[in-house]
Amino acid sequence: MGIPCRGGRQARVRGGLDPWSTARLLSPEPMETPTEGERRPFAVVTGASRGIGAAYAQALDARGFDLLLVARDQPRLERLAGDLAAQYGVDATWQVLDLSASEAAPQLFAIATQRRTATDLLVNNAGFGWHGPFVTMPVSRLRQMLTVHVATVVESVR
Repeated sequence: MGIPCRGGRQARVRGGLDPWSTARLLSPEPMETPTEGERRPFAVVTGASRGIGAAYAQALDARGFDLLLVARDQPRLERLAGDLAAQYGVDATWQVLDLSASEAAPQLFAIATQRRTATDLLVNNAGFGWHGPFVTMPVSRLRQMLTVHVATVVESVR
């Protein structure tokens, strides 16, 4: 059960998953303004509250994408969504979701499909690390990392 994408394929960027298609979507060239009745493209960005995820959200916002921003940090998500909506007039919504939870992918699917029936771009950016010797890492923390970095990503694009 992956995020549904236009054209019946799941988790595919327009034209496929090749990096050049993604680069074109994020290029500084202006997108065509949707005509009456057309919707702007829709992107889901995980890990959107800071760093690379926030940068992706800003780049997509500038390109005219409506956004669903997902992370655990509610104050940052609210602030970013408000800033993006004010700057370019796109629909920037947010959702607090812990992607290390076992049911995160189905929840993300439900949240995304409540906003749009199809997603044009899914940016799976959420992640975290742990520093120190591997043998001293708590197994519970390793499981959380595997869930965020592998399980939720695979389930989201399946």
